[in-house]
Amino acid sequence: MKLKNKKILGSISLMLAVLLLGISLAACTGGKEGEDSSFESESVTGEGAVGATLTIFDGSEYTGIVIYPSTADDEFADVRRTLTSALRKSFGKPASTQKDSGSTADGERIEILLGNTNRPESAVPEGVGANDGWYFVGVINNKLVINAANSHLLALAVDYFVKNILADAEDGAFTVSDSKNELYKIEDFCHENWHLYTIPYYKGSDRLKIAPAAYNAGGLLADGGKTASSKQATVSRTDLSEFKAYIERLEAFGFEKASENSIEDNLYVTLRKDSEQVYAYYTAGRKSVNVILEPVGVTPEEFSYTVEAEPNKGAEFYLYGLEMHQGAAAEAGATVYPNNGLLLVIKLADGGMRDALSLLDIC
Repeated sequence: MKLKNKKILGSISLMLAVLLLGISLAACTGGKEGEDSSFESESVTGEGAVGATLTIFDGSEYTGIVIYPSTADDEFADVRRTLTSALRKSFGKPASTQKDSGSTADGERIEILLGNTNRPESAVPEGVGANDGWYFVGVINNKLVINAANSHLLALAVDYFVKNILADAEDGAFTVSDSKNELYKIEDFCHENWHLYTIPYYKGSDRLKIAPAAYNAGGLLADGGKTASSKQATVSRTDLSEFKAYIERLEAFGFEKASENSIEDNLYVTLRKDSEQVYAYYTAGRKSVNVILEPVGVTPEEFSYTVEAEPNKGAEFYLYGLEMHQGAAAEAGATVYPNNGLLLVIKLADGGMRDALSLLDIC
């Protein structure tokens, strides 16, 4: 099949994006609806800790250890490494760490509580709702508490601690006062199953259901040769009015609509803010919505270019069906099919190949 058009690539890339769209506490956005992405901050103090100070390092030794939850995952491990690295850099020696299951809670023992440990000081702060995004940094009783609604926000809490509290350490001595306690809240932008951290969650009626995991929707090549992953959230038991309301919600957060298309009762929308790109589409037959977040997406205008095609030499779109057999892997006794699926190739009017997409996982 031939496509003869001088400026086809932008529309083709959008078409391919639509094709690709077919594949704990929660994640939160960085702001309030209708405002720039920012936190609401308030100072708080722990119960019975008014005017309290806590010495974390006495000039030669740590006075306590870092306690973290037994249920910590890989993402949490990265946050823990950030904290312990900052402590080592400040005091010249590493801090001891221990899972909360390794010792019982003791209100008299100085500890740095990272994350949602089994210590009572790690409880959700008063005034924080079930669907709020939040992080807390401060002194409660005999503990330095660094906690948050999820690992993403915990990373922000550690960043706040390092830049605004740990930076005050002088001559190897470090004492924290509860006057530095800070609670940051992002109200109404979290859901227990929402894992697209930087955009608001999908709202709807009580019947609505968000899939409990974000799917990996494919790798991306970022600046400097680094890679990133696009992620997909899936919503079911929704309707078109809720979908349109969500698009308006994204726009209120500063996302601009780049494209919109409908096929029968299905609606497809692309939005963009800075380097982030969101593909969202509503499928009427299933009453479902897929939302894909690309952290390093580019616009069709940035991706496209114009070329003067020679007569009868326009761009060509190829569909390849890959054979369903075991191939060389069978010789080693493997029962795999490495080359099944569909391959899409676009030969451009100037003879170049811009897209070659393997859809093995969804065919």
